Amino acid sequence: MPKYRPILKTRKPISQQHRVLTPNSIERLQGCLECTDWTVFIDACDDFDELTDTINSYINFCEENVTTVKKINKFPNEKPWVTKELRELLRKKRQAHKNNDLEEMRKITKRI
Repeated sequence: MPKYRPILKTRKPISQQHRVLTPNSIERLQGCLECTDWTVFIDACDDFDELTDTINSYINFCEENVTTVKKINKFPNEKPWVTKELRELLRKKRQAHKNNDLEEMRKITKRI
């Protein structure tokens, strides 16, 4: 008879990397783009498609330099509708339950 293996043990979490724009990095990106001499790109390219690709690549390069990369692990049993805010509320509810604070639990349950 085959043994049952939970999904968490049979599948590994999926690691994703997201670029995060902070207010400081937005200012740095704006400064980088403001001090750029755009005529260099126009003079170096022959047609419009090449110019578009070159400018797009330059903007992506500037964005990679100023943003930070955040690594996120997604587990196979996570539901897509469970957001960060909902997880925080559930954590607060568990904490209120541990402290036997029934009034706080009712407030958090209403918010959930």
